Order: sequence, then C-alpha cells, then structure tokens
Amino acid sequence: MSYITWKTAGGDLGTVSNNILFDKEIVAVDSGGATVSYSFLSGKLPLGIEIDRTGRITGVPTVSLISATESVSTYTFSVRAGTST
Repeated sequence: MSYITWKTAGGDLGTVSNNILFDKEIVAVDSGGATVSYSFLSGKLPLGIEIDRTGRITGVPTVSLISATESVSTYTFSVRAGTST
C-alpha cells in the first residue's frame, strides 16, 4: 500500500500582495509513484486566489481593507492531496 508525503511544509506560504499575481506550487508525493492531485478542503483564501488540481495556488488577490490602518490579513486553509488509485 502506498502513502502520500508532503514535501511542502505546512504553515506560512509567504506574503500575498494585493492586486499582484501570486503563483506558488505545493508538492506532495505518492510512495508508489502515482500522480498526486490536490483539492481545497476547508478554510478561506483571498478573493481571486484558487488552488488547482496540480497543486498550484495562483491568482491576483483583491482584498478590501476594513480600515486605513489595516495592512495585513491572514488566511488559513487546508488542502487535500490524493491519488485516484
């Protein structure tokens, strides 16, 4: 039986700047060599950002600030890595 191991560490994936293209790949591998696909599981992403089946987190975020003094928002989400086998 094969198993999946994450190569991308959990936690902070970096800073996402408002209205600027963000492109980050997350990686997990299957011990049996099967192709791994990814899906958004839970949480929240900035508006304009999405996760595709290949593990790319991409988009141009459009975040509305609540106040003029607010400059940072934190988003927490989970991604599932799996195979079709």
